[in-house]
Amino acid sequence: MKLRSIVIVISVLFSCALFFSCGGNHADNPTATSAPAGPMPVKGTTAAAALPNEGFKAVITVANPPATMKPGETQTLKFKIKNASSAAWPARGQADAKYFVKLGDRWFDADDKAVKKDDGRAALPDDVAPGAEIELPLRITAPTTPGDYVVEVDMVQELVAWFRDKGSEPLKLKIKVQG
Repeated sequence: MKLRSIVIVISVLFSCALFFSCGGNHADNPTATSAPAGPMPVKGTTAAAALPNEGFKAVITVANPPATMKPGETQTLKFKIKNASSAAWPARGQADAKYFVKLGDRWFDADDKAVKKDDGRAALPDDVAPGAEIELPLRITAPTTPGDYVVEVDMVQELVAWFRDKGSEPLKLKIKVQG
């Protein structure tokens, strides 16, 4: 009976730890409190600090991006990401998601006004070494209002900065949303 009680207590503690390390949401502002989207990576080192400024360099490409989407439509695209920096990108960070490096997207209208500031995120499956390339799927969801848009796909170190804010060039895709 005592062993059963110990197993139950350990199970409850483990469940709570998972809940608090996976819960929450992330805002467009990477300096605000946020949590990782999607499944948590199971490999990789845990980052204890922000990347150095030279670590925020990525080359992002995609094959066959859509030219048009329907209002509110969701598509999963496969992006190729190259770590063009001299620093490894950590797949994991702190329990509050700080320092996780992820792929994300934001939507802008024809006047370059942000209309969807925080559309989606994709977690790295493992640390990405300098010069290494990986492929990541990312779900993008079109705005609900028809029009001409640019979806900007970029890397972000959660609660630190978008890579573009440190000089990296994000991928920009023109997409017409039409009903």
